[in-house]
Amino acid sequence: MTSFFGCDISNDGKTENQIIDLKSAMETFEILTPKRSPYPLIRVGGSGDGAYLIPDDLSQVSHCLSPGVNNFKHFEDELTTRYGINCDMYDASSDVNKLTTPLIEGKQTFEKLWLDIDNKPDSISIKQWLASKSADSGDCILQIDIEGAEYRNLLGADSKDLARFRIIVIELHKMASGFARPMVFNKVIRPFFKKLDENFTCVHAHPNNVLGMYKPQNLQVAIPRILELTFLRKDRFTDDGNKSSPVSLPHPLDITNVLGKPPLHLGQEWMKSPRQLKSRARMMNDWLDYFQHHSQTKNFRKLIAAQAKYAIKKQFT
Repeated sequence: MTSFFGCDISNDGKTENQIIDLKSAMETFEILTPKRSPYPLIRVGGSGDGAYLIPDDLSQVSHCLSPGVNNFKHFEDELTTRYGINCDMYDASSDVNKLTTPLIEGKQTFEKLWLDIDNKPDSISIKQWLASKSADSGDCILQIDIEGAEYRNLLGADSKDLARFRIIVIELHKMASGFARPMVFNKVIRPFFKKLDENFTCVHAHPNNVLGMYKPQNLQVAIPRILELTFLRKDRFTDDGNKSSPVSLPHPLDITNVLGKPPLHLGQEWMKSPRQLKSRARMMNDWLDYFQHHSQTKNFRKLIAAQAKYAIKKQFT
């Protein structure tokens, strides 16, 4: 079986899976472009990598499912200490004694398990986790960064189960290639976003700058190779869109994931309106931080010349 992070992309002989239809690509791209949030976005988890922007809509959220924490749980710690949310963390590659902060007794749990749909003893599925929570215990949050396994886990979950989550924060891997490879797009990427679109609306997008971006020929929009997205359940939106927060890309609270690498910013195609002044200021600050980080390096002058030329031409539009 040929697979994409465990999802079957074997050649099934179907003609429609051999090409990426432009209409389908644009419809899928539309799902992952941020819309106006009915609540202001807040940063949870500190100022470093592993923190995320989510809507300030946490009242009566009772639990957070957080697979793939590695050894850091700053996001979960703030959810617990500031908002009283119980957090269940899973990561078979880590151990409770490796966590940089101790578990908060009675509010946080950690198990050495994978999040997966294979029913193996060393894994737990979204359905199994939800079954352990009372249906009337309140809404939940899903914060998921599991190196590509996010695709098969969400595709394998029931839509009704996913609707138990009010907010989904997800880091998606190999996004750019997903829009360039027909079998991956038609059998994984498109169904994945169509499933999310049943109950959720994207309210924020942030490119992780560790691997850069790529512009697939069939889409002609630069797609990050790793992309962080925040989704809010559709029933949380009000009819009065005038009171919602305008889309800001980048958002003033966004950060550069890896300071040593050039910052990435999504292009104008990701927005329905001109880029706001505060977003332009965020972009300039990101570049200044990058130059300052490298100010003592041997090739600093060459770095400034090359990156400033590119930034002025491509980034500040």
